[in-house]
Amino acid sequence: MSDDRPTHSWTLPQQHLNIAEESDGFLIGAALLTPEDAERLAENLRSFRPDEVGGRDWMRQHEALQRLNMQAHQSAKTNSDEFVVEALLTFEKVSLLVKELLVVEAWKEKALPHLLENMDRGPASMRCYFVFYHEAVLCNLLETILFHDYGVEALQDSVLEFVDYCARKLTKLNHRQSLEIPLRDGMDVEPGESNPAGSAVEEGASAPAHRELVAQLQETELSVCLSALRLARFLAEHIEKMPLSGFNRLVEVHDVLMLIVPLVDNPPWARRRREKLTREEEQENQEPSKDGKKKKKKRGKHIWEKLDENNKWSKVDAADLLKLTPIEVNAWLLVFFLTCTTEIRKSYHLNSFRKASLLRIRKFINDMVLDQLPVLADVQR
Repeated sequence: MSDDRPTHSWTLPQQHLNIAEESDGFLIGAALLTPEDAERLAENLRSFRPDEVGGRDWMRQHEALQRLNMQAHQSAKTNSDEFVVEALLTFEKVSLLVKELLVVEAWKEKALPHLLENMDRGPASMRCYFVFYHEAVLCNLLETILFHDYGVEALQDSVLEFVDYCARKLTKLNHRQSLEIPLRDGMDVEPGESNPAGSAVEEGASAPAHRELVAQLQETELSVCLSALRLARFLAEHIEKMPLSGFNRLVEVHDVLMLIVPLVDNPPWARRRREKLTREEEQENQEPSKDGKKKKKKRGKHIWEKLDENNKWSKVDAADLLKLTPIEVNAWLLVFFLTCTTEIRKSYHLNSFRKASLLRIRKFINDMVLDQLPVLADVQR
């Protein structure tokens, strides 16, 4: 039987279907946006009020920001021309991105609780997820901008609000109460222990759509908090480009160094849990004892896990526990810049409380960590 098929206008050439041949070449380096498209999208960005969040025009801008974010990250990975960053700086849109962050944060605090009271599965819940994801997109795009010192300088008058935003997210990362679901994902409840993740979802809610939405909210909130950690590191690294008010806000008012010390001492991105039993072991636990005595049930062995670059839990062998992940590297670099930058050391007063807090993390700086981050030798001294 002949396999000849009629040719239509939408028929793809056979050579384009072989992804394996092109995945190592053209497709990886292909630009998602042209410089002209990036300039057009950046120029058309505008601010929205909290009551406009989720509307038609807002959704169009969300799509535009997502495209700009993807292109900015691709340019950074391939060490090519970062025309997205240049376009945002040329049209002075960095302060607008910070304002949009604050608008989404205000929407989540003021409007979202009312929506959760009567939430059903459908377009409304999907649109709420777009709002959650919008905050993560803005943070990721700001990371590519603030990586450069001129990006920090472009914050201008919005630097105070941005430092406040990062401090709030680091405080939430320390508190962890609103992040139980992603932080305890896959963990079994110990005997006699309540499940805070389950109580956080089911408190005042029985609808599946509500539980799913709260889980998505906490998952994206964890991603945003970890992005705030990286953003705070960029601010500390390029602190000489910040105005004096921003310097004082970061170092003295919020005392970001004392916010990061508990995270290094008791990191939320590392955990120890019991491995789940196999099906055979579970069946063996359910079988009655032969001699009639109470049988001791088997339990899974303890394993260590860390959050990877995609904010997913991955198993870590005991021999690799001291191998720093990208999240841990950013936390330590933030400590380094806040303790060893000349401008900060001149104005930051080390009282007895601050000294005692810093000594808590000094014990973690060993030879293996120094091999990975030699700059920490200055922190150790």
